[in-house]
Amino acid sequence: MQVTRFLVSLRDRIANGHAGKHTGLDVAMEISCSTCERDNPLVAELRNRPPFDLRNDLSGSESENHYFIFFTDSKNCVAKAVSQPYAKPWTEDWQRLINRSYGAEHLPPRRNKALV
Repeated sequence: MQVTRFLVSLRDRIANGHAGKHTGLDVAMEISCSTCERDNPLVAELRNRPPFDLRNDLSGSESENHYFIFFTDSKNCVAKAVSQPYAKPWTEDWQRLINRSYGAEHLPPRRNKALV
């Protein structure tokens, strides 16, 4: 499992033209990696409903909450996104995945990425 925590707003950095010369966008973040035990609720959720089946529904609204998942099973890779999942009746799969992720995201140790 890899958890990326953005320490500043990406939207604000892009909107204010703070693009870096080499990386495209210098953003303070933490990138941490760890393994999950087989009995972790997030692992169980991913086994029950693989992210390949999640529905994309990302809005362009700056005021909404946006959730992303990048998942690979070593054969396939998928990126999915949804906005305001708790306000939509069809997003139960997204809600369960997000809820299970809250505890699991604390497993990887926090590690700062220095800005270039």
